[in-house]
Amino acid sequence: MAASYRPKISDLVERIGLGCSQFRSTIAGGGVWLADGIELSLISAITVAVAHTFDLAPAERGLLVTIVYLGVFFGNLASGPFGDKFGRRKCLLLSYLCIFIFSMASSFSPSYAILALIRFFVGVSFGFGQPAWNALTGEISPKYWRVLVNGGSQSLFSLGEVYCFFLVYLDNPSMKHLNWRLLLREGAIPSIVFCLICFFFLNESPYYLSNQGRKKEAQDILVKMQQENGAPELDDLLDFQDPEPRDDTQAGSCDEINEVVCGDISTTTWIATYSCFVLNFCFYGSLYAFPIVLPDLSTRNNTVSPAVNLIIGACWEFPGYALAIALAMCWNRKPSIQMYALLCGLGNLMFVVGVATDSTILWRLGFYGIKAFSIVGYVLVYVLISEVFPKNISVTGNSVAIGGGRIGAMIAPLAYELLTSWAHSFYPFFYVIAFMCLSNIPIISLLPSETSESLAASLKEHQSYGATKDTA
Repeated sequence: MAASYRPKISDLVERIGLGCSQFRSTIAGGGVWLADGIELSLISAITVAVAHTFDLAPAERGLLVTIVYLGVFFGNLASGPFGDKFGRRKCLLLSYLCIFIFSMASSFSPSYAILALIRFFVGVSFGFGQPAWNALTGEISPKYWRVLVNGGSQSLFSLGEVYCFFLVYLDNPSMKHLNWRLLLREGAIPSIVFCLICFFFLNESPYYLSNQGRKKEAQDILVKMQQENGAPELDDLLDFQDPEPRDDTQAGSCDEINEVVCGDISTTTWIATYSCFVLNFCFYGSLYAFPIVLPDLSTRNNTVSPAVNLIIGACWEFPGYALAIALAMCWNRKPSIQMYALLCGLGNLMFVVGVATDSTILWRLGFYGIKAFSIVGYVLVYVLISEVFPKNISVTGNSVAIGGGRIGAMIAPLAYELLTSWAHSFYPFFYVIAFMCLSNIPIISLLPSETSESLAASLKEHQSYGATKDTA
C-alpha cells in the first residue's frame, strides 16, 4: 500500500515544515518589500523638495507620486502572466535589477517630466516582483506557518521605511531642505544587494517546476528544503502527484486573467481587490500625507523633529506585524480583516480629532494606530490573496487583486492634494479614509468561504501527514 501512495506537493511542503529554507527565501525574495518601503517612503518624503526644485503646483506634486503607483499597477499586472510562464525567481531578479537602474537614473533627472517618466518605471519595477513573491510564500510554506512567512517578509517594508527616514534624518531632520538627488541614490543601493542575494540563495517554486513538466528539478528543490530544515527523509514520497490539468472551458475562460476575473472564483477576486483598494488608499495615502502634515504639527506643538516622528511611526508597524501574525494563526480571516478595518478607521478619526482639539496625545495615538493597524490589514489581506487562487493561476490571481488594489494607492496622493486645496485643510482626506475602512467591514462578509481554520484544526491537519503516509 505504501508504494502506491503518491502525495501532493503541498503534502511534502507540510512534511518538510518551517525552518532555515523559508527564512533564507524570505530574506532573498521578501527584499522586494524592503525596496518598496524605501522607494515609496522616499518619493513621499522628498515631494516638497522636488516641488521647490521644479516649481511645482500642489496637483503636480501629488501627480509625481501617483505616477509611481501607476507604474506599480502595471508592474503588478505584468507580473502575473510572466511569473506563471517563466517562474517566480526570474520575476524577482528582474524586479531588483530594474529598481536599482531606474532609481539611480531618476536622481539625475533634469526636469519634472523626465523625473516623472523614470519614476513610473521605478514603480513598474518593484510592482513586478510583489505578486510573484506573494504567490511563492504560499507555495513553499506549510499552511499553518504561511502567515508567519508572509508577515515576516512584509515587515521588511517597515525596515525600508526606517532606512529611508533615517537617511532623511541624516540629511535634514526638519525636512525643509532635503538633498533629494542624493537620497534617491542612497535609497537605490539595497536593491542591487538583494538582487545578488536572490540570485545566489532563492530557489524556484516546486509548484511552478512541476506545472512546467520539470519534475526532477521540483524534486531536487524539495530535497534541498528538507535538508535545510532538518526534516525527516522524504524517500518514496518524492514520487508526488502530477498537477491536475487545467480546464480552459470553464466559465468561458481562455487565459489566466479571464479565469480569475470571469470564472467561478470571480466573486472572491473582486472582494479581495476591493479590500486591497481600501488598504492601499489608507496606507499609502497616509504615507504621502504624514511627511507633509507632521512638519507643521511638530512646529506647532514643539515636539520632536518630523523625521524622528516618521521613524517612530514606522517602528509602530512592527507591533502591527506581530498582532497580524497572531490573529492569522489563531483566528479566521474574515473577522480578523474586519477588526483591522474598524480599528484603522477609528485611528484616522482619532488623528483628526486630536489635531482639531490641539491634543498632542490624541493625534499621536491616532498616528501610531494608523501605522500599526494598517499593517495588520496588509498582512491579513495579502495572506488571504495568497491562499484563495488555484496554484496554476496563483501569480495571475495575485497580480489582479494586488494590481487593482494599487489603484487606491494611485489616486490617494491626488485625492489628498485636491481635498486639501478645496477645504484648506487635510481633515476631509482622513475622514474619507475612515469611511472607506468602515465600508470594508460588511463587504468582507460576502466572501464565499474562509481560507483558514482554527488553530487546533490547523495543527491537527499539520500533524496528520505522517499518519496518512503510513496508512496509505
